Amino acid sequence: MSKGVNNFKFDVSVATQESCENHSTWNKNYQQCGYYGGFGMKTCCLALRGDCSQQPVFNYSFNTTTDMVSMISNPKYAFIFSKNTTTKKYQQTKYFAFNFQYSYDQDQMTIDFIYGFLKAIQDYDLNLRMVTGSGWLINYFDNKCIVQQNCTEKEQFISQSDIILQSPYSGPRERTIQFNQETTVLPEVCSSGFPNIGAFQF
Repeated sequence: MSKGVNNFKFDVSVATQESCENHSTWNKNYQQCGYYGGFGMKTCCLALRGDCSQQPVFNYSFNTTTDMVSMISNPKYAFIFSKNTTTKKYQQTKYFAFNFQYSYDQDQMTIDFIYGFLKAIQDYDLNLRMVTGSGWLINYFDNKCIVQQNCTEKEQFISQSDIILQSPYSGPRERTIQFNQETTVLPEVCSSGFPNIGAFQF
């Protein structure tokens, strides 16, 4: 960020309890372990990584989604993330893109992370935008809250938040689509729900 970079991408992956304990800041007090993703092993935290592998076993240090929320919420970094920063090189909006795997994208850890990230933006008036290529996940929240009208408070908050999507979306809410690939996806996007899509950004 000190070099003027304002766009960041993270692939999010579940990690086993052993990996979380030995290679991250995770601790048992979070009480969020479960058998997510059909791996047949207990997974306890969400790792931020540079690839989209679903391998949940880590043998090296990694940051978690909890670390991410803690960082942007920390007052000592307000000069970087706050909309009111007086530090000129940090005054541009920063875009944080997170991609999730199909197999665990609706588990409680994922919901807690997305909610925590978006709530921090609201509570601390941060100049941050959440971006995701996992359009189906946001579609899930919107359908559950708007169509089925059967969602939790956190899911409702996520659904009502302005999240930029990088993949086709056909849900009931207007959304901003920001393509990160060739415009050859336009026919697919338009046929799957053009009337419900918000502004396009190229």
